[in-house]
Amino acid sequence: MAARRARFFIGGMLATAVVGLLQPTRARSVQNRFEDQGTLVISIAGKDVGTEKFQIRPRRHGIEAAGEVDIRVQQAGRAVEFRTVSDLVLNATLWPRTYTWEQIAPRPSGLKINFLASPVTARYRILNGKTDLRKFVLPKNVVVLDDNVFSHYEILVWRYLRAQGRRQSFAAFIPQEALPGRVSVREAPNQKITVAGGKLNARHLIVTTDLARLDLWTNSAGDLERVSIPTAQLMAVRR
Repeated sequence: MAARRARFFIGGMLATAVVGLLQPTRARSVQNRFEDQGTLVISIAGKDVGTEKFQIRPRRHGIEAAGEVDIRVQQAGRAVEFRTVSDLVLNATLWPRTYTWEQIAPRPSGLKINFLASPVTARYRILNGKTDLRKFVLPKNVVVLDDNVFSHYEILVWRYLRAQGRRQSFAAFIPQEALPGRVSVREAPNQKITVAGGKLNARHLIVTTDLARLDLWTNSAGDLERVSIPTAQLMAVRR
C-alpha cells in the first residue's frame, strides 16, 4: 500500500527517523482542560520547508485535535507541495475514538479509523481509487502518532504528565504506515530555549523507540514548543 501513495514523511518516528484552518494564537491546557492552538514551523537542516497549523479543543464528548500540514520540497529537481489535513477525536482520558487523514496534494488519498471497534478497523483510500480495509488488535489507550503531524506529540506529552512517572512506555500507532509499536518517554533536565523571540525554561522530554530518538520541549502546562529529530536534522518550532 505504501508504495502506491505519493507521500513525504518526516515525522514517522516509529517507522523512520526521516520523515484558512486556524488563527495561530495561544491557548493552554489547565486542570485537565486540554486546549491549545498554534503553528509549528518545520525545517530540515536549518531550511524551512513548511508549517503545521493545529488546534486542540474540548468537545462535547471529549477532545478534538485537528491539523493542517503544508510542506514544500524538491523532488527530482522540481518543487513539490504536500498538503494534508487530519482530525483526531479522543475521549476525556485522551484515548483515541476516531481518526481521519486526507492528502489533498500532490494527489488525493486518505484514511479513516474507528478505534472503538474491536478489532480496530482502518479504511485506506489509495491513489488508484481503490479502498484497502485493514483490522488491527490495539489497546484502547494506544497513542496515535501519525507521520508529519507533530501536534500529536503534544497529546503524548499530556498523557505522560497525567501519569506522573519519570520514565513511561506507551503503545503507539502510526496510521499512515499501518504500524503499531511502542514509545518510551523520559524526562531530562529543563533547558532554556528561545520561543517567539523570548526565553523559556522549558521541560525537556526524550521519546525513543528501537529505531529513533525524538526530543520535545514544552512549557509548564505541557504545550509543545519545539520538536527535534537529531538524526534527520529536523525541527518543528512554535511560531
